Amino acid sequence: MVSISMARDAAGVVSNGDGCQTVKRRQEDRILSALAIMAQLLEHDAVYLPVFLRLESELAKTRLQRSALERARSLAKSRR
Repeated sequence: MVSISMARDAAGVVSNGDGCQTVKRRQEDRILSALAIMAQLLEHDAVYLPVFLRLESELAKTRLQRSALERARSLAKSRR
């Protein structure tokens, strides 16, 4: 069995496993806030569309990573 006491997440934040979920959630919240701002700006000028699309992509990536982490933790817990 391999034991890892510290890990670095995609954002470079070192966590012992307990805080990583919180970091991902905060990242998701920041992306959602930025999407709301971009949506308002898009009402006035379509020049912001590439930023909006990139934020949507980042949100999907963040959610996919969080889901994978949850599945991995669940699997690891069931194997103990």
